[in-house]
Amino acid sequence: MIKLSFQTFAQLCEMLKGLYGVVSVADLRSIGGGFTTENFLFSDGEATYFLKRYNTTDTARIHDIATAYERFSQGGIPVIQPIKNTQGESCFFLDETWWGVFPFVDGITKTSTELTSHDVAELGNMLGKIHQVGQSCLLQDIQPIPLWNKDVFTSEKRLLEYTYHHEIQKREIETLAIENLTTKERFLSSHADFIASLHPLNNCLIHGDFIHNNVFFSPDGQIKATFDLDKACVAPRSYEVARSMFIICFDHGWDETNFTLADTFLRHYLAIHPMSFEEFQSGLYTYTANFSHMTWVEKKVILYKDPRRDKHLRSSNMRIKHLAEEFPTLAERLFPHT
Repeated sequence: MIKLSFQTFAQLCEMLKGLYGVVSVADLRSIGGGFTTENFLFSDGEATYFLKRYNTTDTARIHDIATAYERFSQGGIPVIQPIKNTQGESCFFLDETWWGVFPFVDGITKTSTELTSHDVAELGNMLGKIHQVGQSCLLQDIQPIPLWNKDVFTSEKRLLEYTYHHEIQKREIETLAIENLTTKERFLSSHADFIASLHPLNNCLIHGDFIHNNVFFSPDGQIKATFDLDKACVAPRSYEVARSMFIICFDHGWDETNFTLADTFLRHYLAIHPMSFEEFQSGLYTYTANFSHMTWVEKKVILYKDPRRDKHLRSSNMRIKHLAEEFPTLAERLFPHT
């Protein structure tokens, strides 16, 4: 978790006062973060707010995130939007990065093992609605998804292997991370020509990280709100369908129960926003290729020794093994044909 210096805290208080009318910042505390942000809660003595510190200085990226919040909200999607400041902006620049203030919303979150079939159906419905809105938007002014780079993967794999092999004490989770990289490299090598032939169609403004962790459920099991549009971009909608399905339905296992959940997710998505088998297959191929080039979780484990990422590494290890083994026939097995 990030710790703010006294100077940054003082400047932050001034910014919140001038831009949001927060006279006094009380109880500012870090609540961790992810790949794209560090997150905080604070109070003004009356209400509680959610504060994001974005891990980017890219103004265009911040513009895309703000645009995604606005367009999805205008389309009727229940997104938790950033609070506009006195300048009419959804974020501000401080300490060499961007920050955003959000209302604090209390809702029910669930782990993958807590999800019921009804919950998964609701998630499929919601993603279908998100993509309906996302395909009705003007897409030219939003950056496309940054997909895989073979040279970057090779370079980072070498760095991580070098670091691992020069450690005196090697943790089991780090050995698993190296195994992950080896499996990915073997898969990419054996499917190099096929992956090179992929030409994904960027046809939708996507949420970017639509998973169970990024929604609030109401007590009656409906989706109350979705949030964390930090990875929103223009991409193939089928790519996000595949990504969301694997994380929601297969993060904790890969047996018939998980395939049943995936069937529920896809059927409810398709009932809202139909898709051909060929489009779904293309999205699954694109997701698998992109996932196989990723090294972020291995870096967190090997370079930064971040224990919060151990569970992500284990899920990643299971996923890449099965994707590599079942790649040629997996789309046919997953897609609901009746």
